[in-house]
Amino acid sequence: MGPIIDSTIYTFTYNHDASVKENFDEWRILNHEERSAWGDSLLTWEEGKRAFEAQYSVKVPEKNG
Repeated sequence: MGPIIDSTIYTFTYNHDASVKENFDEWRILNHEERSAWGDSLLTWEEGKRAFEAQYSVKVPEKNG
C-alpha cells in the first residue's frame, strides 16, 4: 500500500494581484512538493515554465529577466 497523501495541500490558486513570476514561483514550489510526495520526477525549470504557461495562458519571464 502506498503512502496516504492529502493532495489538497498542493492546490494552487492563481493570484491576479501578484506578478506572473511570483505566481510561477509559488506554483513551481507546490509542483515540486507534490511530485516529490508521489515519487514522480521533478520538472525542469523549462518544463515547468511550459506547463504553467499552457495552463494559465501567461508568459513567464526568462530566468534572469
